[in-house]
Amino acid sequence: MRGADEFIRFLKDHGLHAAASSETTADLHHKYGDRSWYGFSTVIDLPPAALFPEQAGQPFYVHLEPRRYLIPPDRFTCDFNPYRNGEKNHRTALARLEAIFGQPQKGVASNTREHNWHFGDGGPSLTIRTFLKEKSQFGRNDLYANNPELWEVCSITIERPWVGELTAEEEALIAAVPPADLFLVPQIGAQPYGGGYVRRHKLRQPPSAYLWRTKGHLGWCNRGGAAVFERSAVARLDLLQVLPARGGGGAYLSLRFQNPHSLEREVVGTEILANGATHGLDELAKRVAKFWGLPLTVSETHDC
Repeated sequence: MRGADEFIRFLKDHGLHAAASSETTADLHHKYGDRSWYGFSTVIDLPPAALFPEQAGQPFYVHLEPRRYLIPPDRFTCDFNPYRNGEKNHRTALARLEAIFGQPQKGVASNTREHNWHFGDGGPSLTIRTFLKEKSQFGRNDLYANNPELWEVCSITIERPWVGELTAEEEALIAAVPPADLFLVPQIGAQPYGGGYVRRHKLRQPPSAYLWRTKGHLGWCNRGGAAVFERSAVARLDLLQVLPARGGGGAYLSLRFQNPHSLEREVVGTEILANGATHGLDELAKRVAKFWGLPLTVSETHDC
């Protein structure tokens, strides 16, 4: 099994319906409530689901993330610990999942046992990870010091990149933008669906990535997806100039805006343009700021 759709069907057939639905974190919170996870974070336990028999009775949960409250969660976790023995927990999970999904990739971190399965290009993934206490030298960790049973947990994590779709009204809005209000740019962003702000569309495939503006809205569109923001919710553009150090440096232009996925509407950002040279976006950033009528802030850091 290697296809994303087949994997999602498997999850649904084995009780993990939330991973196959468009239910938001808010929806799940209203249905199932929440609990404290070792006093460290707040999580929502999901109805019983088991990928293999030994996992029965150990629920998957999602973290209650305020910044993603109004969109579907993208990560589902189970603290697999039936044997109170990390090595045996991991060995059991690995054997069962390898029999279902085939040979995994092995993680490279020296302080964990880790195995990964990926389903489709940019699709969902499945990871099992168990920390090795004797090789985890990160100083005092209060979470593990106060809850030593966590050293025996094999964490089963499913990551499902959630990508929404533009509404018919949003597609019509972009399709009606006149040529004078389009701005051709290089490929947009390293992760076009990062943060859930960029969504799929059914617009005619553009020949190039472009920014657009219209009364009350702005955004961008390319073959991978499109973004729509209310102008009143957009704060500014940030240009980060990264000076060479251990790494080679680069430049990154991000849009800062009020988060549409949270109740608090805090200001967040998403990358629009990137360049491998420290000053590779200096002039383009100014032109983009003028096109959108936004303030531009510029900062420097070192590529450490």
